[in-house]
Amino acid sequence: MTVTRLRTMLVLGVVSACAPYEQGPEPKDPKDVQLVQTEPPSACKDLGNLTGEAPNGADAQRKAKANLRETAARMGANYVRWETFEISEEPPRTTINGTAYLCPAAAGSPAESTPPAASASPAAR
Repeated sequence: MTVTRLRTMLVLGVVSACAPYEQGPEPKDPKDVQLVQTEPPSACKDLGNLTGEAPNGADAQRKAKANLRETAARMGANYVRWETFEISEEPPRTTINGTAYLCPAAAGSPAESTPPAASASPAAR
């Protein structure tokens, strides 16, 4: 190899090592994640679907909501639109499904909504 070619490869290696890399979204605080049933403001970015779940029993809905908030926060979301709420007997789980969004601070802060009526699995009926 020629000296010029080696120098070019060295410069390209150094430049590429200094280039920024794509990181995932920064995690948010779960207490800052809003859980609502309404469409998010148009300025919000869809981060994907998610599920919160907890074993059936005392405080199952509260625990599933906390799990949903934690999952959304790890995704970098601050807004979750609820889509389904289910209580199943087999396995005994309370599940909340939704879509996570990252909304700018100026997008507003709607209050948390109550979940849709739970649907029981066929086995539970």
